[in-house]
Amino acid sequence: LEVTLAAGRLTRITGIEFQNGGRTSTQIGILRVFGSNTNGSTFRWDHCKWTALNGVPTFDTVIGVIDHNTFFLGTVGPAIEISGTRWDGRDFGDGSWAAATAYGSSQFLFIEDNVFTHNQTGLHGMTDAYAGARFVVRHNSIFNGTMSNHGTESTGRWRGCRAVEVYDNTFTGTNLNRFVGGFRSGGVLFHDNDISGYWGDSAEFTLTNFRSFHDFQPWDGADGTSVWDANNPAASFTGTAAANSSGRTVTVSGANWTSNQWAGYTIRRTTNVCNSSSLRFSWILGNTSNTITYYGGAIYPGEINLNFCTGDSLEIRKVNHALDQPGVARGSLVTGGLNPTPPPGWNNQVIEPCYSWNNINEFGHHVNFVTDTGVTANVHYFNNTRM
Repeated sequence: LEVTLAAGRLTRITGIEFQNGGRTSTQIGILRVFGSNTNGSTFRWDHCKWTALNGVPTFDTVIGVIDHNTFFLGTVGPAIEISGTRWDGRDFGDGSWAAATAYGSSQFLFIEDNVFTHNQTGLHGMTDAYAGARFVVRHNSIFNGTMSNHGTESTGRWRGCRAVEVYDNTFTGTNLNRFVGGFRSGGVLFHDNDISGYWGDSAEFTLTNFRSFHDFQPWDGADGTSVWDANNPAASFTGTAAANSSGRTVTVSGANWTSNQWAGYTIRRTTNVCNSSSLRFSWILGNTSNTITYYGGAIYPGEINLNFCTGDSLEIRKVNHALDQPGVARGSLVTGGLNPTPPPGWNNQVIEPCYSWNNINEFGHHVNFVTDTGVTANVHYFNNTRM
């Protein structure tokens, strides 16, 4: 079912139960709704049931509400996929990233007063989003579900999710995992949610930037040299591997560092003595006086984490913020089809932090953001802090 919203009008889908008709292949976009944020079109999908379909409903640049529906997911997730490809008449989500965020305005897709459940043995994604998506998740009942999005990385030219509000929901789990959410780009306001059954005090909402440890075209990786990121202009340290790396740790010749002074920086291998096919850079987790320990960035089958051979040259660089990572916003309009080039003055994106407050678990304790690669506490996000 494909719907293009009428300019200046409300389009509504209501009172229908969508059932599994026996489709054997998964269809992303088994229901597809295309809208616009500039032509006055709006949308409501309400009082429907979505019962174990082998497909995912998708919503592109839709202003409106998805409310009072019951979603039962079988083997396929997420429940809803959102994008903002056509925002301000642009493509790839570029228009959404260049525009102001406008939290609290009507310029979002509101997902509210729904019930989400499934019968799987692990957490199931309730949302996925990319291409400048903007959406609000509020007043929902969510069973063993997690909020998620894509960043500006694995979807190729399409940009990451732009902005999300998650508040006043009830998350109920059966201790299958600890992840209430996991976001890889854009801004997030996460507040006033009731959370139980997500490993108690281990429950968390992760923020990470995949480009901090992996290359993705056409953006490359956030290795401290990419033109897409805001980097310190010069390397902070250059040196040589004293021995072959062991696991994800390399010993550096002649180093005499303070403990963990390089945590949050990036390490690059600048030669390839052993003709290694491993990844070429990674995010530094910590250091001793002469060793660096870094993140394991292999995500695809057959990939090898960054490694070094004796004599390999290396450098340490600083990425202040990466393209479209969690906690940044705006920037000049990016254009150029599938092979974009940075606009003049890039990277002129600004810090617009994520905020978490008043999310309470079954013990009365707070559930907050947890940092992964590329995201800095009290810069890109604030915990227990109202926006």
